[in-house]
Amino acid sequence: LQLALFLPAVLLGIGWLSRKLFTLVPSQGGQFAGMMVLIAIAALGAELIHLEGIIGAFLAGLALNTASRGSRARQELEFIGNHMFIPIFFMTIGFLIAPGAFYDTLMFHAGLVVAIIFSLIGAKLLAALAAGYLYGYSRSEVLMMWSLSLPQVAATLAVALVAYQTVNAAGEPLIG
Repeated sequence: LQLALFLPAVLLGIGWLSRKLFTLVPSQGGQFAGMMVLIAIAALGAELIHLEGIIGAFLAGLALNTASRGSRARQELEFIGNHMFIPIFFMTIGFLIAPGAFYDTLMFHAGLVVAIIFSLIGAKLLAALAAGYLYGYSRSEVLMMWSLSLPQVAATLAVALVAYQTVNAAGEPLIG
């Protein structure tokens, strides 16, 4: 129930608030600060209903996307995100990786590693082929769509991080 209320509240509420923000606040700095506050509110709201803050921030980003189109404040947010938030996110993920466990997985479960990698690549290819068939894309368009879907590392890492930090009723993490 909380999630059913949270999703529209963030997507519609923050979308509405951001449109108001861009009409009422003319200054670029004020718009940027307002966007940061809205993202923080969504992240905090997600944590209040026991979701990861990154999910709330992602949803806020979706809501802000349409309202901020073409604004200078959006360009600043993208710059800071690309040059500060994303590198910090990757460093945080790097700190969580145990080199010994990483090595053991590669050495003793190489078949599983290869199967997962080929499954991910194959699933993206199947999706591109299906979309290409549905919309009548040429072979080169299908291959381009497939190749552009391959470097989605940040989203995959975010999902893995959430699964790593989520525990079941017995207190065991979803993934080790």
